[in-house]
Amino acid sequence: MKNSIVVFFLVCLFSCTGRGSIETYPIITTQEFDSIISEDSKLMLAANPVVYAINFKDSVNLNDKKEDEQNYFGEYDENFYIHDSLKIFVDDKNLDFHTSEFNFFSIPPPPPPKIKDSIYDKENGVYEYEYEYNTDKEFEELLLKMEQRKRVHYKTYPVYIYNYGESQTVIQAPIITELFILLEAKNKNNEWKPVEYFEQYGFLCGTGHRDYVLKPKHYLLTTVKRYKGDYKTKLRVKFRSFDKVFYSNEFEGFINYSQFQSDSIIEKTKQRLANRDSITISQKLKWMFLNN
Repeated sequence: MKNSIVVFFLVCLFSCTGRGSIETYPIITTQEFDSIISEDSKLMLAANPVVYAINFKDSVNLNDKKEDEQNYFGEYDENFYIHDSLKIFVDDKNLDFHTSEFNFFSIPPPPPPKIKDSIYDKENGVYEYEYEYNTDKEFEELLLKMEQRKRVHYKTYPVYIYNYGESQTVIQAPIITELFILLEAKNKNNEWKPVEYFEQYGFLCGTGHRDYVLKPKHYLLTTVKRYKGDYKTKLRVKFRSFDKVFYSNEFEGFINYSQFQSDSIIEKTKQRLANRDSITISQKLKWMFLNN
């Protein structure tokens, strides 16, 4: 299937210091796909941020995503820099854009092992089982499911994080997912409210967690879903990194008005954290919507 090629036009980039420049958005070659879904949700969904490409300027092919150690840093890296030189932009003009939205939580679980034999433990009155694992076959099946899932795309908006500074800057990444980012919309009272929430996860060993290093005058590409719905309004993207919050340009789009409803999600979070102290719970609830 042919790749779609999306050409982005000129935009004005303005820094917080008032310095402005005109940059041409890169040419993006989209991923190969089998089907495209338009999300029409009546509920507030968890944000699903994926970093599709980083440290590119003129063009990027999303079919050739490569891991480059220069895109990441460890805690003791001497090049740990944090600069106020980031701007975030949403391209709402390309209505044919779509991406896989495939991240950590899209990976299907492996099939359960088969029971090879069982022995009855008379003393304890239980069976002890011997399992049979077909590791190679299971791994092949898992890879196939992953490739199939990657070819199921969602209609999305391209979101660019741009480092307009003269030095590299660090972008904070969550423990499991890929960015602290979500979509906001204006309600009928003309107030900005979240229509997505950020899922809360504790530390898990073996995640290989690392933050991102974004070179000067380079881009990071992510997306937010382009929802269908019954309510046309102003939208924007909210992005957080190291306790600093950034907002994108405003643009028009659709959601279902019921996506503003967050009470059930907040209540479930409180129940899950019922054994924690009130300060911890309060902090977790703020992080759900990337608030300070």
